[in-house]
Amino acid sequence: MSIIEINTKKRVDVFALSIYGLVIFPKALGHIDDAVSDLFDRLDKRVMPIPTILA
Repeated sequence: MSIIEINTKKRVDVFALSIYGLVIFPKALGHIDDAVSDLFDRLDKRVMPIPTILA
């Protein structure tokens, strides 16, 4: 594994973690999107979340 491959993997990992953080912890930015709250409501009710994710 070269240094370039390691740096690329690190960048992808950091990007994935930042997206994960925005989805899971939206209050860190001071707001919660209605689509995100609707998604968690639907997940609690065991409804397929595909339309909510695509919104």
